[in-house]
Amino acid sequence: MDIELIKRMMDACYQASESEICCRLCQMELHLLLFNIWISLKNWKNRVFE
Repeated sequence: MDIELIKRMMDACYQASESEICCRLCQMELHLLLFNIWISLKNWKNRVFE
């Protein structure tokens, strides 16, 4: 193994971990969005219309 191959392998691992972190953040944001929609619908159904 030469230095360039090691650098490329380390770079690939770093990029893979960055994309995994990004995917996890997107999943968290999606869950928060769905939770907010659920709460809004629940509050709207319980609302008394005059």
